[in-house]
Amino acid sequence: MSRAAAVLVRDERGRVLMVRPAYRDDGLLLPGGGVEGLESPAAAAVREVREELGVDAGLGRLLVLEHRLVAPDRQRTHAVFAATLADVAFVLPPDEIAEARWVAAADAAQAHVPTGRRRVAAALEALRTGTTVYLDAEGRLPPA
Repeated sequence: MSRAAAVLVRDERGRVLMVRPAYRDDGLLLPGGGVEGLESPAAAAVREVREELGVDAGLGRLLVLEHRLVAPDRQRTHAVFAATLADVAFVLPPDEIAEARWVAAADAAQAHVPTGRRRVAAALEALRTGTTVYLDAEGRLPPA
């Protein structure tokens, strides 16, 4: 099983920070990446924001936990956390991140690469409703 973590970073205007990796051209992503070794998803999210943007983001609450099959014999979990950043200058590693941009929240899910659109939409919903959303191949579980 592979594990990943991402951060839905918003600014004071409510826009969502998205990145375009240097190795992809099919859309934008939330900052994030793979969880390494015994690292927690929260620690991975903080590390990935630092590596991809050159800033330390104060991590907020868990918004989404997604479980999906990525192949008949392989599964992946993906955690999305909230964070807020003021207007700061990003330091992008050119071999990894080609661009970072603020996107209107209403456009964030559609701007994301197709495999993560449902996850981004759920994260935005979780922010609006104050809940955490669980997603899997069957759909979503209602909040407890």
